[in-house]
Amino acid sequence: MIRKKIAGLLMAAGLLGMMTMTACLKTSNSSTQTVWTYSTIINAYADSTGMVFYDGSSKVDTTRFPLGFWSVLRDVPTTHSYNFRTYKTDSLICSITGVPFDSLTYHTLIAYGTKATGGKLANLEENFANIRGDSANVRFFNFCDSTGPVDVFINTVKVFSGRDYTPRTGFFPAWTTFPGSTNATVEVKPTGKDSLICKATMNLYTANVYQLVLAGYLHGVGKEKVGIYSAGYSTY
Repeated sequence: MIRKKIAGLLMAAGLLGMMTMTACLKTSNSSTQTVWTYSTIINAYADSTGMVFYDGSSKVDTTRFPLGFWSVLRDVPTTHSYNFRTYKTDSLICSITGVPFDSLTYHTLIAYGTKATGGKLANLEENFANIRGDSANVRFFNFCDSTGPVDVFINTVKVFSGRDYTPRTGFFPAWTTFPGSTNATVEVKPTGKDSLICKATMNLYTANVYQLVLAGYLHGVGKEKVGIYSAGYSTY
């Protein structure tokens, strides 16, 4: 049942990723390749320049990857050294080295940090065994290091409470269920206060899984302003 659920998610995630970005990232165009490893790639690094994704010294895709964007990576199962570099100048921002990726495990790779603190690349091995088909399945990561603890509301219901900067408190990989909703209003507020940090409207469909990511600068402007972003995939 778990393998079937993961397989269905991989197929749908690939389609959603291709609709979100210009193209689905992939490193191999071999017509004979039939087994793949899949990962979701999320940019939560607070910089308006944007990034480009590499595998070792090879550029995976030339597409500029701005703050808040995500896509699905399809690659050959083997050991990889993925990294993000600045768009056009190719300066290294963050990386993982010599990590095995196989066809049975779905990964999430999240670039985060700031120009002042430096960039890092988180690698999460996913477990979808407990996701539910009668609800939307959501989780939240706080990658804005200046907000302090925050509460996250979906359609005025508090779903996550007291979530501080994720790299400092640890990643929460479990999924939380919430009734599916179209045009859901997601608001982020300082814990225990009614002032608004940011908000967004997004679809949170039943049976899908969504990663909600807070990223950017609290007092930033333009493309570096703090925002709440979503990377979502269907399981059916």
